[in-house]
Amino acid sequence: MNRATLEEAEVKCRRIGTLIGKDMPAGWGFTLILTSFGDNGYSTYLSNCQRPDMIKALREMADKLESGAPQR
Repeated sequence: MNRATLEEAEVKCRRIGTLIGKDMPAGWGFTLILTSFGDNGYSTYLSNCQRPDMIKALREMADKLESGAPQR
């Protein structure tokens, strides 16, 4: 992947994030992660939360996914 493609993904992430943010219920946060396929591992994200809060939420989600716990 080249830098231009990553920049395009960042633009799309912001566009999608704007749409999500307008439709979020009060008191809810979101993180949108876009990642490329393949070995290069490019990714970009957008969140409406404070970084420490979202890191905590992502860690909790990763633990649930790894444990195989049912999602609600």
